[in-house]
Amino acid sequence: HQRLIDFLGDFDDSIRASAKEEYEKARMTNPSLKDSSLSPLTSSPLCPLCFCRPDTDFYRLEACGHVHCHKCINHQISSELASRSFPIVCKS
Repeated sequence: HQRLIDFLGDFDDSIRASAKEEYEKARMTNPSLKDSSLSPLTSSPLCPLCFCRPDTDFYRLEACGHVHCHKCINHQISSELASRSFPIVCKS
């Protein structure tokens, strides 16, 4: 299951470069994206919990390849452990 986010408006070079870099990281670590024809600006990985692009401190789930902010995934895991909600699954 993939989510597409379309960016509207003009981008300055730093935003465009950052989006492309995140896209390339995702393609290298997630086999399902390697042959994707999606453009970097429509598939830049966003945290599915806060819908922000993670900084350098992020966590990629091995089972699904989704990228999460480190703080967001820690909060999700802590919350599910506290409520004894098992198994812990990706919320995407």
